[in-house]
Amino acid sequence: MPDLPKRGHWGLTIGTVLFVMVLGGMGDYTDPLVRLPGHVVFWSLVSLGLLATVHRERRNGWEPAARWPWLTAAVAGPVAAELLALNVASGVVVTVSLILLGLGVFVLLLLD
Repeated sequence: MPDLPKRGHWGLTIGTVLFVMVLGGMGDYTDPLVRLPGHVVFWSLVSLGLLATVHRERRNGWEPAARWPWLTAAVAGPVAAELLALNVASGVVVTVSLILLGLGVFVLLLLD
């Protein structure tokens, strides 16, 4: 029996937000050329995730899902991270990131 297709892109969204939080929080401490390998790793992981999704769809004969969320994450994630790193103090990014993570954990605990 084939796996049921996944609904939504929660993993992609959460991974992109965490990437933006980490690289945005590194802005005051690192040079942009030091953050470049982080972008390359992120693009590689997004590409591997897209390829895995396409492979599962073809293997199980499912209807193809939308591809635009993958491209949006691959473009918007690094752009948002660099905009935060260049325009907002790292302390603010880290503080807001911790608040958002706390709210996310609170919502997950409510769902349990």
